Amino acid sequence: MSVPFRFFGVVIFALLTACASTMQTVPPEKIPGEILHRSPPKKALALWERASSLEARHQFLEALNTYREIAALYPDNAIAPRALHRAGRILADREQWNDALAFYTYAANSYPQWNGLPELYLDMTKAYLMTGKGDEALKASLKASNKAEKNLYAGLAYVLKGQDGKAIFSMDQYISDPQVTSNPEALLKASELAARILTPEMTNNYLKKPLPESLRIFLHCVLALQEISLGRTEQGRKRLQYLRETTSAQNPMSPLIEKIARKVAAEEVSPELGQANPGKLGLMVPLHGEFAIYGRSILQGASVALERWNRDHPYDPVELVVYDTSTYENASEKPVFKLLKEDKVIALIGPLGTKAVNRLIEEGYAGSVLVVALIPDEPRTETTPFYIRMLPGLTESLDLLVKYAVENLGVRSFGVLYPSDNFGEKALKAFNTAVDSHGGEIASAVSYPPQSVDLEAYIRNLEKQTTQVDKFNTGFEALFLPDTIRAVSTIVPQLFYYGITGIPLLGSHLWDHPELPNLANGYLEGAYYVTAFSTFTKDPSLQEFISDFRNLFGTEPELLHAIGYDALSLVLDIRSSLSQDERTRTGMISRARGFRPAHSITGIIEIEDNGHLQREYKIMTITNNTPVQVLP
Repeated sequence: MSVPFRFFGVVIFALLTACASTMQTVPPEKIPGEILHRSPPKKALALWERASSLEARHQFLEALNTYREIAALYPDNAIAPRALHRAGRILADREQWNDALAFYTYAANSYPQWNGLPELYLDMTKAYLMTGKGDEALKASLKASNKAEKNLYAGLAYVLKGQDGKAIFSMDQYISDPQVTSNPEALLKASELAARILTPEMTNNYLKKPLPESLRIFLHCVLALQEISLGRTEQGRKRLQYLRETTSAQNPMSPLIEKIARKVAAEEVSPELGQANPGKLGLMVPLHGEFAIYGRSILQGASVALERWNRDHPYDPVELVVYDTSTYENASEKPVFKLLKEDKVIALIGPLGTKAVNRLIEEGYAGSVLVVALIPDEPRTETTPFYIRMLPGLTESLDLLVKYAVENLGVRSFGVLYPSDNFGEKALKAFNTAVDSHGGEIASAVSYPPQSVDLEAYIRNLEKQTTQVDKFNTGFEALFLPDTIRAVSTIVPQLFYYGITGIPLLGSHLWDHPELPNLANGYLEGAYYVTAFSTFTKDPSLQEFISDFRNLFGTEPELLHAIGYDALSLVLDIRSSLSQDERTRTGMISRARGFRPAHSITGIIEIEDNGHLQREYKIMTITNNTPVQVLP
């Protein structure tokens, strides 16, 4: 992390210099309080809204620049120190403590009359503690807001200064506060903070002194966390077990003991794997053999997401460790173990394909690390460990397509002409289920060998199988063609030649391709298809992705490129929503449940508790050879 730190040192200096140069004509400390605290100008509020929006999208460098701009443009309003404080918090959340202190101290020194100083001093106290500056932490704590954390921070500062009596008094005040004892999560964060600031020797030293019972238990919890973080796992676990056996359930520290014990147990599903590096993510895809084209597409999409993340977050870079799964089914290989144990990745994207995913589950890794599997997201009835299924499923998408055809096009009778491969069979099954659920019928369904050129026999058979005749004399009012757009572009002229015209043609996500306008050639006019991703929509996030992809690879992105991009972006968003302390494998899994990404180019709305992705699918129609979105 040394490079981002040096980079931010330059950035922080530049930001604060810009603020100072703007404020030289009117020293902020001379501004009367009643003038400083007037309502901010509308333009300042608009900038604040922009900065907040950038934060929500995890574009922190741009957010910092915008907060700097607010402070520079409006130095005679309280929104300036508020912006400096907010910028410091962004840095503190990323553990850039010295840089955060630069903003805090600048705001405190420049605006002594600001009514937000007590809150700022509370944050400043923590930042000083995290940099080992006990004297400065104590001075800041005297001016901090009178919150429970003030006693905790002051107590830790007294420990650093060797003032035992005051340290014990302040920490006991903290853990005796009813707002703290009723909040086990706050106690857990306090114990984790203490475990980082103090050394095990300091903690041990205090445990030898006469202590209030609750404080003694609290410090034992702190020591257990320290032992585990230093690799003395068994010693830490025994300490926790002793506390569980000897602490009354009525003791205010009892929930803390259970919370730490559960967290430790969850993080040690397989002790041999060790702790993860929060800056490393794993990608498992085939890069050789018959499936290499799919794996390389996923990798290219992920590369765009990685390049964008590291460009926008120079202080929080991420490394993507790529494993070629071409021979993963070889039982002698243990790539997941290597990625977790040796590379220490915090989450996995992949593998590609059901067999590979099943092996990963059998080996016991799903559930101990966040897995974004590259398989279709179809409904599951079996109970398996939590993992995300990234590829759009056929069941939900085709249900939406059939619903649209029934309700908006008035179709009740459907024909299906499909390839006799794995995808074609699954598409037929899902389509049949959807037709049944919406009160329709499949009048005729005929398969053809994949990559067939002459389909005369199959098209005539499609007509012969018809169970009823309608006004189009085809027996069906719409025809579903679940094949690639290249295949469909050769099929549709034959349909016209043999008289199947005047009815809507329906397709799956395989139709959405950059070359569709050239391939349609007028034959697909008025056709409809369903997809989670389309390069023909005007979504700003999608257009940014397309632009970045073109710049990197010189071609137009397709669905699998988008899947790779969205998979890595999703994992990065989950990781970014966690504090540094929470960035563990179990922390990633916990946060993933119910997570709603800010943006998704493949329609992801929410990750459900079972790993199913709630998606928004698009219905596209073809007008003048160009796809146009009609739903939503």
